[in-house]
Amino acid sequence: MKRVIAIGFIGAALFFPSGGSSPSGNTFVLNEFTIIPPAKALHAGNVLVTANNVGQEVHELVIVRAASADALPMTADGSVDESKLRGSDKVGVIDDVAAHWHTSARFDLTAGTYVAFCNLVDSATGSNTFMTAGSGTPSSQGHVHFARGMHVTFTVS
Repeated sequence: MKRVIAIGFIGAALFFPSGGSSPSGNTFVLNEFTIIPPAKALHAGNVLVTANNVGQEVHELVIVRAASADALPMTADGSVDESKLRGSDKVGVIDDVAAHWHTSARFDLTAGTYVAFCNLVDSATGSNTFMTAGSGTPSSQGHVHFARGMHVTFTVS
């Protein structure tokens, strides 16, 4: 019996590595190259949101108020041009979530439709270094996470 408990504890530590605590119920799961929104509906207010990166690469979670991913301003490299977002539409960012890690932040969410996305562009070197998207770098220079499908639309009630 002790062996089963130890294995369960190790599994939990691998899935929820930061500080031994588990992610909030408002968890967005990040992976190459997808985002899975929280299983339960988000409600308006000051909400604790967690970005849980189960992937092998660094990711970020950007949350903006928008009807869909297609409604966002784009750059030539296929990333979102964050400089063209209206200030009130950009809710917030959880930057640079390392592989197999999670990070949380509080966001003020009003009822409506939102898009959550990763806007990182990996370097062409194949290393774990990356640069912020929106610089106009051609997509042949690395993975453009947004262009590879790393976005999801969700609703706040």
